Amino acid sequence: MSQTNGMTADALRYLDAHLADFTRELCDLSRIPSVSANGFPKEEVRRSAEATADALRRARVDNVRVLEIPGVHPYACGEWLKRPGAPTILLYGHHDVQPPGRPEKWLSPPFEPTERGGRLYGRGTADDKAGVAVHLAALRAHADRLPVGVTVLVEGEEEIGSPALPGFLSAFRDALRADVVVFADAGNWTADIPALTTSLRGGTSVVVEVRTLRHGVHSGMYGGPAPDALTALCRMLASLHDERGDVAVPGLTHSSAGFAGADPPSQSVHVSNGGQAILAWTAAATASSRATWPKR
Repeated sequence: MSQTNGMTADALRYLDAHLADFTRELCDLSRIPSVSANGFPKEEVRRSAEATADALRRARVDNVRVLEIPGVHPYACGEWLKRPGAPTILLYGHHDVQPPGRPEKWLSPPFEPTERGGRLYGRGTADDKAGVAVHLAALRAHADRLPVGVTVLVEGEEEIGSPALPGFLSAFRDALRADVVVFADAGNWTADIPALTTSLRGGTSVVVEVRTLRHGVHSGMYGGPAPDALTALCRMLASLHDERGDVAVPGLTHSSAGFAGADPPSQSVHVSNGGQAILAWTAAATASSRATWPKR
């Protein structure tokens, strides 16, 4: 235990001494407009993957390469497997980003990282090139003293829903085998209150088709009495939550058990979601009580 504590203390000292270097590397990665959505230059996502691979090499990661399958934005991958018999940890992040949106809404250029008030602003400076930078900093801080094996995977299509991830994992399953996966793509309650995220809700895409009539009718003659498909669909969607905003889907349960009693300050929820518009609807319950967990 004392050896582990000493290793951690050394790593923390290294991080403090080289914080400016890590920040500079994050800024360099964030200047690449690696938007994975359709309509944006694919070559920029490739440039981002190659820059990420270079950063992995600087962190002394071995066997670094850019991995591809046809028609998919490239991933960056590397490994440090120098502890035979030890568990392997897969460090996950993604180097693609969301579109910047309307430029006039930015106080500074989205792909020119800018520090204001102790925070770094820019597209990707948080989600998720900061996560990649954290992994890189941890690897460099521990140098060759890691007690486990490490594989690093940096995805290139997370922001569009990872449509090819299953095929990618199948194609490179041997290179990505691991005992534990650590995602650097979550958040903290606040800047000074850390959080260890142990599970996240997943997402799914479905197509719902609602039909009420065999053919269209004139709204001036039949509007109102005739059933309307859009109105029916809205009613269905509204039934997914009750009047308090809690999930009302049979088969799911909402519980704070997974949060160990931790809840963000209510004011931070209101501010981070754009002000007071959601206040009345969310005031009845805490954030943790709205978490949905599959019944077991």
